[in-house]
Amino acid sequence: MRKNLLRKLTTFAAILVVFITCIVSGQVTYHQNLASDTGVVVHFYKPSGWSSANIYYYGDGISRADWPGTSMSLESSDWYQAVIPTNAKVLFNDGGNNQIPGAEQEGITISQESWYKDGNLTAYNPDVLKTINIYAEKPDSWSGMWIWYDSDLSTSAWDTTELQSSPGDMINYRTGWYKKTINNTNKVQFLFNAGTWDNKLQNNDSDFVTTQDVWIKKDGTISYTDPVTTPTPQTTPTPPPILDNDVVSIKSPSGKLDYVYNGGTFKIIYNAAGRVLQNSSTVTMHWGYDSWRGVTDTVMTSSGNNTWTATITIPVQAGVGIVVCFTDGSNWDNNSSGNWNIPLTLVGDPTPEPTPIPTVTPTI
Repeated sequence: MRKNLLRKLTTFAAILVVFITCIVSGQVTYHQNLASDTGVVVHFYKPSGWSSANIYYYGDGISRADWPGTSMSLESSDWYQAVIPTNAKVLFNDGGNNQIPGAEQEGITISQESWYKDGNLTAYNPDVLKTINIYAEKPDSWSGMWIWYDSDLSTSAWDTTELQSSPGDMINYRTGWYKKTINNTNKVQFLFNAGTWDNKLQNNDSDFVTTQDVWIKKDGTISYTDPVTTPTPQTTPTPPPILDNDVVSIKSPSGKLDYVYNGGTFKIIYNAAGRVLQNSSTVTMHWGYDSWRGVTDTVMTSSGNNTWTATITIPVQAGVGIVVCFTDGSNWDNNSSGNWNIPLTLVGDPTPEPTPIPTVTPTI
């Protein structure tokens, strides 16, 4: 009887030990996976003279390892990496007498994927250079616009050294906007001037800094997407009246457009006088056929006195008509949201047969 009881107690104890071991093992595995899922990657450029690269990290709720910490994995050349908990403080070392930061100094806080090289911590790889485009809107009172910039922040020297001189020149991107393309960089510090330091555009009295394409408005507002939106063309055209066979005048409360038909081509004549594009230096015709199919942009030619012309070939797929509106790159003239619509069935034939409107079978 006593032997049977002892055997049962022994079996129960063994089962309990296995059960507790499974729970503890599961908790350890869970915490290891959690740390891996929520960690961040830190990249470290090993200084010359270091034989190895280790990372020691610590922080609230983070268990401290023994010095010198974890050996970092080689990425390429002298770049090493390791995954650590987010917001940990780190110390890089070679396992000997070298460490960054130095002895008795606080570690560097890492809150996101980061690169450390030559005393600089960045959120990008400093060895990977790229092209950055900077777009700027000219203040109204300025007659011209120049940029003053530094494309290599590892030195104190600026790329620009003299006002109104290259490389501080900018190209005319569109009406009221200028553009500067800077190659072989990963971070640019810059500001703008009107050719003298009496007029300059900054970021609240500080220089602008960017690591990507950026748009700066004339009030200093920063945007990483083009702040000038293109209006969506209207898709409900109203056919204009036809005055004769060759030249058609489209009259509306907001203006007039003439066009000449010549067997397969249109010569569009746009008069911008008194309209939103009056005195624009360039005008582009935005057009398509059969309610904005095959949308195309055609640069127009100035004939003087705010008159612009362009000749287009009618696509063979066109069946109903041509629809057009105009832009100078930042402003649009879409005939008070009605656009200008030229029906093909009424052009070039005094007694035309009506062209059926194409039907579209929906795709299921």
